Amino acid sequence: MGELRDVDFYREHNIPPQTKPGFHQPDRVRLQWEDELIQYTLKPHLKKLTQGKDENTTPQIRVLELGLPNLRGYRLLSELPEDRSQLDLDRDYILPAEQVGLYLGIEKDYTIVEQANHVYRHQKKVRFIRHDYSQGLGMFKLESPFDIYLSHYGRWSRLKKDQLANILVDLIDHAQNGSLIVFDVKGKYALNPIKPLSQKTQVFWGRREMLKLLLEINKQTSGSLETLAIRDRSILINSGDRPDIHPAARSHINRLLSPFQRTDLRELLINLEDLPQAMPKKVMAFYEYFAKVWNLFVQYAITRFETPLIPQELQDWDQFPPALQFGILTLDRLIQDTQWIAYGDTRANIIEPHIAYALRNLEFELQKGLGCGQFLQVLLRVNKPQ
Repeated sequence: MGELRDVDFYREHNIPPQTKPGFHQPDRVRLQWEDELIQYTLKPHLKKLTQGKDENTTPQIRVLELGLPNLRGYRLLSELPEDRSQLDLDRDYILPAEQVGLYLGIEKDYTIVEQANHVYRHQKKVRFIRHDYSQGLGMFKLESPFDIYLSHYGRWSRLKKDQLANILVDLIDHAQNGSLIVFDVKGKYALNPIKPLSQKTQVFWGRREMLKLLLEINKQTSGSLETLAIRDRSILINSGDRPDIHPAARSHINRLLSPFQRTDLRELLINLEDLPQAMPKKVMAFYEYFAKVWNLFVQYAITRFETPLIPQELQDWDQFPPALQFGILTLDRLIQDTQWIAYGDTRANIIEPHIAYALRNLEFELQKGLGCGQFLQVLLRVNKPQ
C-alpha cells in the first residue's frame, strides 16, 4: 500500500456534508475535563515515545486513529503542552505538528470521513479513509507500522468481545516494538442504571474483564501487550448522549467552567443514598469514599465563600488524601489573593473554574480503574521479541 500522505483524499470541488449543531464546538466539559484527562494519562508515555524518536534517523511519529467519535483526536496529541504552567506566549508541545509524520484516521461512516478530510484539508499529514475496522485492519496491514494506535470516547464499545480481541491481535502484529495502543470503552459500573436503546448493542467493561481479555490475547500472539494504565474517566460526569441522572451532572460542571455564570455549589453535593446498591462491594466502597471526598471539597468551597477557614484546622485534615488537601489549599489561597480585584466577576471567571479543575483532579487521583467511569481508559505498550 505504501505511504498514504501524498494521496488526494479530498477535492475542493466536493461539497462537504452538513454538520450537526455544535459539531465543531464541544461543550466545556468535553474540552476542559474529558479531553485533558485523556492527555494527562497519555502525557508521560507520549513524552517517552517522542524522546526515544529523537535518537533515531526518522524522528517523526505516525498515528492511526480507529473510529472517529469527533474530530479532536489529532489535536489531543499535537496540542499536549510540555508544561501547562508555562506563561510564555508560545507554548512547547510534546508532539508538535511538525513531528507528526502521518496522522491517519479510519471510520466506516462515509459522511464522517468526508467531513474530517474537509476540516483538515490544509494539513497534508492528516488524512482519513473509509474502512470498517470491526473486521480488522484489512488493507492497512500493508502500511508501515504506526507509533500510536488511538481510539477514544467509547468507540470500541461498539465491538463485540471477539471483535475487540481480533483488532488488538491485528495491532500487535502490525505495530513495532514500543508502539502505544490507547483506547477506551464504556464502564461497566458507571452511574447510569438506565441504558438508552442506542446503547443496548454496546459492550460495557470492568477492570477484571479487560485484564482477562488482555491475558488471553498475550497467550495467542508472539508479541505481548504491557498494561501501562487502566483509568476510570468521567465518574460523575454523564456523557452528552445520556440523561442527567446524578446531582453532579454535566450541566453543573459546565456552568463552573463558563464565564460570567455563578453556580449554586449545593447542586454539586452528592446524596450517598442516591448511589445504586446492586454493585460489587469493592465498587460500592470506592463510590462511597469518592463521594465523601468530593462532598468534603464542595462543602469547604461553600463555607469558604462565606467565611475564612484555616485548612489545616479542619477536622481530620491529616487524614485527607493529598488531592483533597491540594484542592482545598489552592482554593483558599485563590480566594484570599483575588479579594483585591475590583473588575469583572472574580467568583465566576477565576474561582469557579478552579473548583471544576480541583474536582477533576480528585477524579484523576482517586479513581481505581474498576469500570466506574462513563469510560474505562486503557493504555498499552506493544512489546515484540528482539
